[in-house]
Amino acid sequence: VSQSRYPTVGTNGSPSYYGTYDQSGNLYEWNDAIVGTEKGIRGGSSMDLTVTNLASSYRSSFNPAVGASIVGFRVATITNQYSFTGFTTIGNTGNTADSTTYGAVGYTYQIKTYLVTNTEYAEFLNAVADTDTCGLYSLPYMGTDPKGGISRSGTSGSYVYTVKTNMGNKPVYYISWFRAARYINWLHNNKPTGAQSSPTTEDG
Repeated sequence: VSQSRYPTVGTNGSPSYYGTYDQSGNLYEWNDAIVGTEKGIRGGSSMDLTVTNLASSYRSSFNPAVGASIVGFRVATITNQYSFTGFTTIGNTGNTADSTTYGAVGYTYQIKTYLVTNTEYAEFLNAVADTDTCGLYSLPYMGTDPKGGISRSGTSGSYVYTVKTNMGNKPVYYISWFRAARYINWLHNNKPTGAQSSPTTEDG
């Protein structure tokens, strides 16, 4: 498998105007746009090498319950209450969109400078998914597909998650919108350890 198709986070192109990386080329990212029963995704994915789909201005939608080899995520927040590192402030409130019709900023917020990596997602799984009642680990793809970066061992109640060799700083693939939302809840709750419930993943 060509590693150039699965770039290390932060190495795909130059930074955006705001200093965020991987705005195009690694994988589509979830956002909160609603299109019928689907959630929005934005460009661009290294799995589809057409010019249009590589562009950061690419927009489409996808089933929020499905994680695919072309979809991952980064985190956005109004406040960073626990002062987690690796966030960039998106300011310039009230600016207008650029020629793509995107890029306007309605309010100040913070966004993770880089895509969420396999290492970061494995930390999340080891904290809350020893049973994995909500299916935060994507079977079988995270473990068996060349793009998947995390292996799981053990049995339900004692699952352990390990990052594959040379995959720690690659973006995590096979993330559904609901998995992304639960990861964000976990950050909001200050990375607790325990069952998947309101104090960990189900509220935030």
